[in-house]
Amino acid sequence: GTVLHITGKFEEAKAWYRKALIYSQSIDSEDYLLISNILNNLAECLKNNSQSLEEARQRAEKALDLKKKIDPNLAQIWSTYMLLAKIAEQQNQPVQAKCYRYCAIETKANLFKTQYELQKFKGLITTVIDYVAKPKQQRIVLQLMKENELPEKLIAIFQRVFDGERDLDNLCKENLEFSMIIYFILERLKNNTLG
Repeated sequence: GTVLHITGKFEEAKAWYRKALIYSQSIDSEDYLLISNILNNLAECLKNNSQSLEEARQRAEKALDLKKKIDPNLAQIWSTYMLLAKIAEQQNQPVQAKCYRYCAIETKANLFKTQYELQKFKGLITTVIDYVAKPKQQRIVLQLMKENELPEKLIAIFQRVFDGERDLDNLCKENLEFSMIIYFILERLKNNTLG
C-alpha cells in the first residue's frame, strides 16, 4: 500500500490499506502504532477525492484516538493533526483547520526530541526576542541573518514578528518547517509580555 501511495496510485493503495486494516482487526491486534499508521495512510489517500473527505476525516480521527494511547515520541500525533487540518481546509472549515494546525504545532513542541533539537536554535530565538523591543536595529539584524544564509522564508517570518504579528497560524501556515522556532519565540514573547 505504501509503495502504491508514494507513486500516486491512490485507488490501489486504498485497497491495500483496507486489506491491512481488516486483517489487523481480524486478529484483534493491539498494535496501536501499526493500526493508527494504516488509518492515517488510508485517510491520506482518501483526502485526494472530494467524495471521500468525510471518510478521510473519520479515519484520521480514529488514528488520532489510537495515537493518544501510544508514547507521544513514537506516535507522531502532530502529523495526524496536520492531516486533519488539510481535510478541514478541503471541507471549507478554516477555523477547524486552524485549530488542528495549532494542536499539531503544540504537540510537536512538547516532545522531548523537539526540545532537544531546538537547542541549536537557542541563540537565534533569543536574538529575535531581544530585538523585538529594539525596532531601530531590526533591519541590521535581518541583514546579518541574510549574510549568514538563513532561509529567506524564515527571515520573512522574523520580519513579520518584528512588525507585530503574533498569530502562530498566520506566521506558519505556509511554512510549517519553521513552526517550532516560531512557536517558542511567540511563547517567550507572551511570557515576557514584550509584544
